[in-house]
Amino acid sequence: MGLFSRKRKNHTPKEAPETGRSKQIVNIVELLCEGEIEGLVDGFKSIYLDGTQIQNDDDSYNFNNVSGQLNVGTQDQNVLEGYDSSQNEVSVGVEVKKKNGAIVRTVTDERISRLRLTLGVRSLFHQNNQGDTNTTNVDLKITIGTRQYSHSFNGKYSSQYLESVVFDNLPPVPFNISVERVTEDSNSQRLQNGTIWSSYTEIIDTEFTYPNSAVAGISFDSEYFNNIPTRNYLIKAKKVKVPSNYDPVKRTYTGFWDGTFKVAWTNNPAWEIYDLAPILSKMLGVEISFDKWALYDVARYCDQLVPDGMGGMEPRFTCNVWLTEVKTAYDLLNDFCSVFRAIPIWTGTEVSVIIDRPRDPVWTYTNANVVGGFERSYSARKSRHNAVQVTYSIKQMAMKVRLNMSLMTRKSKSTA
Repeated sequence: MGLFSRKRKNHTPKEAPETGRSKQIVNIVELLCEGEIEGLVDGFKSIYLDGTQIQNDDDSYNFNNVSGQLNVGTQDQNVLEGYDSSQNEVSVGVEVKKKNGAIVRTVTDERISRLRLTLGVRSLFHQNNQGDTNTTNVDLKITIGTRQYSHSFNGKYSSQYLESVVFDNLPPVPFNISVERVTEDSNSQRLQNGTIWSSYTEIIDTEFTYPNSAVAGISFDSEYFNNIPTRNYLIKAKKVKVPSNYDPVKRTYTGFWDGTFKVAWTNNPAWEIYDLAPILSKMLGVEISFDKWALYDVARYCDQLVPDGMGGMEPRFTCNVWLTEVKTAYDLLNDFCSVFRAIPIWTGTEVSVIIDRPRDPVWTYTNANVVGGFERSYSARKSRHNAVQVTYSIKQMAMKVRLNMSLMTRKSKSTA
């Protein structure tokens, strides 16, 4: 009699493929400027998400599934297509367990049109005794007011997966929303089916056109970001009044100016100052006018081309600003004038400017025509400034401000 042993066949565990991934689209509408603007400088190349261009200069994209629209701020502009609702997302962030019962929230906004619930699983799979990873399912019950709905997750997900469900025909406010787990809670590491209620969103259907306001609507996939990213837009902003004989693209003035204006975009600081007149009038409560003939002379000086330090030419002075801080009327005007080395003055009837610029001498003073000669005085060395602090907004870095310190020391003993 012989003894025989049967060799056990090895089993290689199998893993079911991933069912998919959660995909949520973020929709944002934001105000860019009051008044009509020229528009984006160069489409998606002019929009940055968390400091990264949506589209690179070589036309490749850093993000997929991005779309957007822009209304430039006209009086009769249309509603942004696809952005015809106002949404308020309320975070819940609670794990839904059967042993804990239903999770309840209350809606009180009378304007609500629809409701979106964002539900999900932390992971979803089942391992059998042979080590195979398979799909499984878990069921939830949703109650809105008195109406009940069921929602199921089925498949295999190795990480968190979220889905959004939209409900309309809502009951009168106030009403309760509750989410309850139907499937028994798992007590085994082999069965992963934890469920979560991430948030709910109150949707108010609207048709806002935002007349005379430049607004942008942008949509993108949330997979690229852990939180809502910061957005930066490189735009040619508000259109202002410029001389009728002025070409703001070529920065040239043709013939004689008859004193009339047209509306166009420019970053010439002189014409940006002229556009401040109605703003300053509202701030001060009195009518303010500017000396347009003095500004015309200053504007031509600002538009003169000078070397840019890199082998090219650029306008002598330009101004690209976004007014976000509250200031006095004088400080606001003085800040704009400082762009081209000028100060504002009141002539008795209107605001004019005095600019520091090279001019032909009007009189020559020498020892021969000064009674008693000249007296010279000097400041103390310690009181002399020998450093200047300069900030730059860099386009290639999403217009982030960087600091550069330049020392201007005449003698080695001088210190900052």
